[in-house]
Amino acid sequence: MLWVTLRQLKTGSAATRRRAAQELSHDPNRRALNALAAATLNDPDAEVRRIAAAALGRSDHPARYESLLNALGDKDPEVIQAAMVGLRRVADERVIGALVRLLRHQNFNVRVGAAQAIDTVRWTPKDREERIWFQVAKGWYRRAAAVGADAIPALQLTIQTGPVRAAAGAAEALGMISDPRIVKLLRATLQSEEPAVRVAAADALGKVGGGEAVDALTSCLHNSHPQVRVTAAQALGMLR
Repeated sequence: MLWVTLRQLKTGSAATRRRAAQELSHDPNRRALNALAAATLNDPDAEVRRIAAAALGRSDHPARYESLLNALGDKDPEVIQAAMVGLRRVADERVIGALVRLLRHQNFNVRVGAAQAIDTVRWTPKDREERIWFQVAKGWYRRAAAVGADAIPALQLTIQTGPVRAAAGAAEALGMISDPRIVKLLRATLQSEEPAVRVAAADALGKVGGGEAVDALTSCLHNSHPQVRVTAAQALGMLR
């Protein structure tokens, strides 16, 4: 019965509240939607909030938008992602504005999800900075780097927080930018735990060139990973 499930959603047990949120997600009743909206915003358990947000997103009731919009400010990335899925194809200015701000979120998956959600509506960046953050969140690293030094913050954040493939792509794109900060950033990237990222950084240093780049590449000749050493040697050869 609905009233029993609604009561369970307010119990002290997180596991019980999770089950209740799952059950309510199958009920289009307005009372169920109100309870899910409250859980999305107020439940202390992140998994309950995520389940509730996902359930709201599957509803076709217009009242869900306000709660999902507020959930974009949640501290848990998975709750934010669930809310973003429910807000796809919503051409509301407040929603789009919130999604654009999330393109700079510290969590890689949130940034990617925001770009994907924005992609479902008609949107034009208001300035070059917005365009860069959108392009980087979409994985268009070289396109963003072609703009110049303004792309450095977005690419650097991708290197620091993204998965291996994304971090390597962003590091490689840094090699396209002419800016005195680039060598320092790439030298720091050479300390990555991931060999693929170190290889990308070494390759980028070869494209940047200059005395500092040569010094950094020379140190790579003693790197623990053979492909990093090979890439550094090839880059040094290109730089003569």
